[in-house]
Amino acid sequence: MTRITKAILLSCLLLLCGDCAGNRPLPDIKPVREENPRHPLQLKIPVQQFKIPHPERLVMGNGLPVYLLEDHSAPVISIILKFKTGSKYDPAGKYGLANLTAAVLESGGTVGMDSHELFSLFDNKKVEFSITAGPDFTVMRAAFLSNYAADIMPVFFDIIRNPALTAEITANEKKIAIEELARIRDYPGNTAYVNFLKDIYKEHPYGREAAGTSECIESISREDITAFHYKYYRPNNALMGIAGDFSKEDIIGRIAKECETWKGNVINPPTIPEMAKEEGRLRILLSDRELQQSYMVIGQIGVPKRDNGYFPLLCLNTILGGCFSSRLVEQIRSEKGYAYGIGSEFSFFEDSGVFYAELQTETENTSAVLKLVLENLNKICVGMVKEEELEFAKDYLSNNFIFQFQTPARTISNFMDLELYEMDADFYDKYLDNIQRLSREGLLTAAKKYFTPDRLTISIVGRRDEIFSRISGVGEITELKDK
Repeated sequence: MTRITKAILLSCLLLLCGDCAGNRPLPDIKPVREENPRHPLQLKIPVQQFKIPHPERLVMGNGLPVYLLEDHSAPVISIILKFKTGSKYDPAGKYGLANLTAAVLESGGTVGMDSHELFSLFDNKKVEFSITAGPDFTVMRAAFLSNYAADIMPVFFDIIRNPALTAEITANEKKIAIEELARIRDYPGNTAYVNFLKDIYKEHPYGREAAGTSECIESISREDITAFHYKYYRPNNALMGIAGDFSKEDIIGRIAKECETWKGNVINPPTIPEMAKEEGRLRILLSDRELQQSYMVIGQIGVPKRDNGYFPLLCLNTILGGCFSSRLVEQIRSEKGYAYGIGSEFSFFEDSGVFYAELQTETENTSAVLKLVLENLNKICVGMVKEEELEFAKDYLSNNFIFQFQTPARTISNFMDLELYEMDADFYDKYLDNIQRLSREGLLTAAKKYFTPDRLTISIVGRRDEIFSRISGVGEITELKDK
């Protein structure tokens, strides 16, 4: 008997058995309950309650403010040192100096311990160590097992007090910086963002790349780095945070000892140019490059984090493009399939901020995608968001709040930033209440105040010949030479 014949006989037998069973009714399958969400916006997730750990703040004899947060959940100590200096203090013609100084400090060793000895020690003790310079601040970090505190803390401080800053290390880091700059510029998304910042900030330092230019990097000397370090890497120009497995008495004693030979100085930072005023028109910057996709950054100058509009803007961004269920993602990615990666965000500097949407799309979709983004920006300024959008955004932001305190190091860094950015000390204590108090009316007021869809900067990197005619009706186009 073949398998097919067996299958037919089995089917007949099952049918007969069904008749013999007296046409029993089908199982009682319960319909899907009406309250089951059919869309992410309908999800209602209870806010997770937790207690925010607060660090203790004290000031050492040399003027260094120190934040301490004991946490014995793991045998690790994290040290964070934030200096009030960054690329915005780079002198004219020496753009990239703050970044290069940080790189030389990170890799150069100290007067008493050359770079090979230093990194041999760090490798043996499994120390994570870095120094990075941003537009406003330079951050030095180290993390190590707590039983190595006596070995690592003196070296950490000595890197600041007595760095080697040799001509050899300086030359090597200059070469690395120039090569890295070329790699960064090869990425079209970065080019679009850099062009965007230059347009909105004009001559202000926020419009420059922190990495500088190859010409400026070439002109930076060992003496420039030494002078920059001497001027800004001072205890009265810094904040320190220590989190992890230590006792308060022991760690204060160690810090006090290291601070004895680290002295403050008068800090006279240069005058920063005033922020450029927004131009009264929409502008398109087009950089020609042979690509399969167009890379776009669309946005405007925002506000500092300490601004009263921070919370409504945070919520508006979540609704617009700040999460996977946002309007831009739903329409451009999910419904139209125009882009895989799309989103919007607010970035914050000490004295300003930036709002922008960022995406990549196939060349032929450039115009359609651009129009959808502009439509959504205009729409959010003229009509109230839906109640379900507001509630979802509030739940999303409230439940993500806990991740700002995911590790002791991140917790203490956040509290240090409150002081650096001149924000209220109770910012985190009131965070959830400020989110929950948001209303549809308040969001519309904020959107009208802070968003200016008719004065946006649109930066595009892509095929000029296939893009130009399709977007010419959107706004004035400035063609840029691609580097």
